[in-house]
Amino acid sequence: MKKPTAKSLKPSKIKKPLMDKDLPVTKRLLDLKIQEVKSDITSLRLETKAGFEAVQGKLTQMMILLEEQYDRNRIALDGYTTVYEKLEVHTFGNKQK
Repeated sequence: MKKPTAKSLKPSKIKKPLMDKDLPVTKRLLDLKIQEVKSDITSLRLETKAGFEAVQGKLTQMMILLEEQYDRNRIALDGYTTVYEKLEVHTFGNKQK
């Protein structure tokens, strides 16, 4: 007997490959998929939490730098104010409004 080839078979007799939607699902497979989705959600939550904590850490560093810069600016302003007052007294004498 001759083995049928793809050309000799009618289109209705050719088996189509099974798609995912055509495969039967057992409770075990469904449970495995649910566990996989839950673990994906958990890992995303942990990544989000870690990212949020990293942002909070950077924000804290930035606030510390801002406070230090404010202190430096205050010291510089006090120095300029002192120099200005001495210059004003020296230039204009004791004439102040």
